[in-house]
Amino acid sequence: MNRSDSTDYNQKLNNTKMKMDKIKFFWRDYRHSLVFLKNFILLNLIIFLIRENVSGQNPKSKTFSPYADYTVYKTNTSSYGHDVTTKIGYCPTGGQTYKIYRKALNFSIGSIPSNSTITSCTVSFSSGYECGNYDGTIKFTKIRWDFPTLFVDKDIYDLVSSGSQITTIAISSEQTYTSTLASLVQDIQNAIQSSYPYIGLAGYNTEELNMNGTSFSNIVLTINYTIPTPPPVTNLRIQSKTSSGCSLYWDAPSGNVTGYKIYVNNTLNSTTSSTNCSISSLCPGTSYSFKVVAYNSYGDGDPATISGSTSSTYISGQSLICNSANYTLSIQNCPPNNGITWTKSSNINYVSGQGTENYVMNSSTSGSGWVKATFTPSSGNCGSIEIPFGIWFGPPSVTISGPTEGYLGNSYTFYENPVAGSPTSFEWTLNPPYDGNNIYNYDYWANAAFYGYPGYFQIGCTPSNSCGAGSMATTYIDIYENLGLSISPNPASSEITVRVKQNTLNQSEDAVNDLNFEVSIFNMYGVIQSKKKYSGSEFSIPVNNLREGNYIIKFDNGKSVITKQLIIKH
Repeated sequence: MNRSDSTDYNQKLNNTKMKMDKIKFFWRDYRHSLVFLKNFILLNLIIFLIRENVSGQNPKSKTFSPYADYTVYKTNTSSYGHDVTTKIGYCPTGGQTYKIYRKALNFSIGSIPSNSTITSCTVSFSSGYECGNYDGTIKFTKIRWDFPTLFVDKDIYDLVSSGSQITTIAISSEQTYTSTLASLVQDIQNAIQSSYPYIGLAGYNTEELNMNGTSFSNIVLTINYTIPTPPPVTNLRIQSKTSSGCSLYWDAPSGNVTGYKIYVNNTLNSTTSSTNCSISSLCPGTSYSFKVVAYNSYGDGDPATISGSTSSTYISGQSLICNSANYTLSIQNCPPNNGITWTKSSNINYVSGQGTENYVMNSSTSGSGWVKATFTPSSGNCGSIEIPFGIWFGPPSVTISGPTEGYLGNSYTFYENPVAGSPTSFEWTLNPPYDGNNIYNYDYWANAAFYGYPGYFQIGCTPSNSCGAGSMATTYIDIYENLGLSISPNPASSEITVRVKQNTLNQSEDAVNDLNFEVSIFNMYGVIQSKKKYSGSEFSIPVNNLREGNYIIKFDNGKSVITKQLIIKH
């Protein structure tokens, strides 16, 4: 081969090699792309499954007490039986005799939905005082759930220790324990998907032959699981309330949600795929409970609830009317209805508006009156609704309350009691007027002071409102002269005598004898020295326990207070 042929050959060889390298690199890159694509798809699938498992599951937990609790025992004479006891392990029964107790438990778990995924479970119990030398160690085993059908105590006794071991716990006296039962999870999963949703669990003391035992109580099986139904909606709230309805709003829960069921007072009202709904046909001023339940193809999730009231229906307008002009009363928050009927008191004149929400009326008389609107909402099974509205025409009216008798030298309080008409001011009078007798106006009450003359007095109160002054209300009070009361001797050392005389208003002797007094003695610093009740027109008070000095003695008969100075000398 000459040089030229050799050169062409080498050139062709290089070209072929380059083509092969390109093909090799292409397939390498192609394979890498396939691997990347496969890994990318797999990664997204894993993320989807993780998200679906986390956000698409509704975590739950239930606790169960034993459905069947068999405490079986073996005696030192190898006889078997059962007992209602909380013991487990060795326990002496007196003398050289003893029993060894074991526990066979059955739990009914049918309340867990069959489409649940069991995630974990625990058993908790309490230990008490040891029955033998020490408390020992508890071993839990899996046993057949239908052990009660064995009917033979020995068979159940042997079944407890022959079951598959779940966990072992060393215990001390008077403690509470919780242990995870991981190997029981699949058994629970199988049970809830079977026709017999029960689970068998047993326990015995592994040191029972070493004379160890304990009390064993408060046994609770806790099962944690998830269900593919949605969790409750959040932030459930009521908006746009009217007298006949409202709107509900909420935030969607995590996971797969097909729609929502809305209940009113536990009755299904509607379904929606939105996160809000409008509810109608409710009754005015009525409290309701609302419930929203998210659901999907697996079933209903847990409910979210809220309570609220519809707006009340009422009549608005002037309740105080001063003249005979026309006035309009209107029904506020009136739901759709089948017609409104207005009724009225006889002193009101109808002008227009019968059958509507606006009623026009007038009156030319003074005093109280009323109107009433009656209607039946067109939906909601509300029944007939009546709305009364009171009206007062003209100036107000009041009455007066206060005492009817008293004594000179005192003041007495009187109150006005509004009858109607919304009074805004009051004028109080005292008649007849005497120097030293005055009445002090404190708006809706007044103090009448009698420091001048006794007699028979009229207390008057004239109320006013925006329509003007009303009629004066009156009451009367008899004011008597103060009692003629004397004490002797004064100064005194051991005892004083109190005498009460008839006053100048011809008070009878019998009336004086019926008087009752609360007598208090104070020193000059205002410190009370004695207090006692006396009665009659004459009585004695011991003072021998008082030190020498000046004192104030006060007599209070419930209507009048009289004070005297008392001097003590021993």
